[in-house]
Amino acid sequence: VWASPADARNWPFAYRGIEGEIALRLGQAVTPAQAAALDVDGARALVDAMCVSIEIVDFRWADAGDAPAWNKLADALCHGALVLGDWVPYQTRDWQQQRCVATIGAQPATTHTGTHSLGDPAFLLPAWLRHATRTGHTVPAGTVVTTGSWIGLPLAAPGDLVRVEFDGMGAASVQRICRGAAVDRLAAVDCYYMDSCVRSSVVRTKHFSFKFLLETPQHCDTKVRAFCLGPWPTCRCTLTEIP
Repeated sequence: VWASPADARNWPFAYRGIEGEIALRLGQAVTPAQAAALDVDGARALVDAMCVSIEIVDFRWADAGDAPAWNKLADALCHGALVLGDWVPYQTRDWQQQRCVATIGAQPATTHTGTHSLGDPAFLLPAWLRHATRTGHTVPAGTVVTTGSWIGLPLAAPGDLVRVEFDGMGAASVQRICRGAAVDRLAAVDCYYMDSCVRSSVVRTKHFSFKFLLETPQHCDTKVRAFCLGPWPTCRCTLTEIP
């Protein structure tokens, strides 16, 4: 997560998809009991601030967007980075008239009005909070949730400056989204983990094949373990780099 204006020159990206979004910040903690009873109006009352955000969508799998769902989950759901603009007090708006302008490198600027897929960024909050508290944990105050793209998923070229502005809310920008001095590395990873979905003590074996755009084998090893330990905290990983 980077503050705007962000500089991405030291982080390798392979896909560089761009989403222009509005991020919401919780002003108070939310317990499972509170989340279970929330409607949209109640959820709005929990939000104290909002800001313009840019999500950089990126893939680390060799088969990119065609990877199986579990692989995408291990890949942080294709999340590359998040850029947050300045926070402003949250207020309900006429979202159907909300205008967003996106500028990506030398491409012509695009204007989008009322293009949020749910019609209101806060609409997703009740379902999201129930999901986030489903294991009994309380969501802390200050938690940030991004709420979906207003601009689709255009692609940035290496080195582009990306800027997204929402009328009345401000802007966010990120520059030098690039591939960097990285090299292609293919690694095979064997992960042994407890499958919590079946609620049993059976240990299942899962095999992954990663194709990374990373600078060093050590970086590759670190990222592989991070991907596996995210969805499956109890897994044991064995990494073998393929020449």
